[in-house]
Amino acid sequence: MDDTCTARISDRAIEQGLPRFCDRFGSPIHEYEPAAQRAHRVFGPYALEWSCTGTNTAAPGRSSAATTARIEGVVALRIGRSVVPTVHELQRITLKGGQRGSIIEDWWFTAASGLPVRMDRHITIKSSSPIGTITYREAGSWQITSLQPRT
Repeated sequence: MDDTCTARISDRAIEQGLPRFCDRFGSPIHEYEPAAQRAHRVFGPYALEWSCTGTNTAAPGRSSAATTARIEGVVALRIGRSVVPTVHELQRITLKGGQRGSIIEDWWFTAASGLPVRMDRHITIKSSSPIGTITYREAGSWQITSLQPRT
């Protein structure tokens, strides 16, 4: 059976132009059109949901990932010496089947261009193994330090 990925959102969000969200791992691909500010205006009141099912060679059985993403609002972040308007998106992923757990990611994108500038994540995934259940935990974050590219 092939891996699958589906998305469900409101009719209004579809009418406004849905970004393409799933890559082959079930992770979102951000293509806000034309910019993150429009995404907040259009999608702000709505939660986008999608699900993917597939396999992992390191864990027996099929796993499903159900994701909900919601625009939380426009937030001013300090990046270097600048205060930058950003769009905050919260993603919650629930894993069931061969792997179980959750992934919670907060993303911030510049309102002007959609450039990701910060991400916080908390991951807990449980997998069966010959020695019992193995739990993977991760907490991490990153934030860019400047909007100016360096060479």
